[in-house]
Amino acid sequence: MKSGKLHIPRWLLGIEMLVCFVPLTLLGVAVAGAAFAGAIPPSSAVLYLSEVAVGPLGPIIALLPAIGVAHLLVIAKRAPPPRAPIG
Repeated sequence: MKSGKLHIPRWLLGIEMLVCFVPLTLLGVAVAGAAFAGAIPPSSAVLYLSEVAVGPLGPIIALLPAIGVAHLLVIAKRAPPPRAPIG
């Protein structure tokens, strides 16, 4: 089996993020709003929010490379450790 690097364009990843995570995020916001308004019992709200918890986290994780946080972490990891003072 031949393996290689798979290159997926950023625009395609953006579309995937919108299709997968935005509806879950909106559902989480709606459930939280209904819970605060008293429309659903708190026990049900906790259950629903635990089911849609991946929604708000998905865009944050997906956007980290786009805003450069992952790049900064890589740079920090490559930095040599500080030297002890001589003397």
